Amino acid sequence: MSTAAGQAMYRRALAEAAAFNQALLAPLDEPQREQLDALLQRPQARAGELQAMADQLPPARRHAGGTRRAAAAAHHSPP
Repeated sequence: MSTAAGQAMYRRALAEAAAFNQALLAPLDEPQREQLDALLQRPQARAGELQAMADQLPPARRHAGGTRRAAAAAHHSPP
């Protein structure tokens, strides 16, 4: 459930983001903007592919304490 204050904050943030985006792209003409959009789609698609690959990896076993044991061994090694 949203409040009127929350909706107003969202509208202000959206307006500020749109104004910033417009100012950022102002030096580019329409063909350049289209080219930039096309170029940015490629790394965005790759990021999605990499995320899908990462989702297939098994979770890290951080509870096993491997890094603590390695650090302890480094501090207690004979000179």
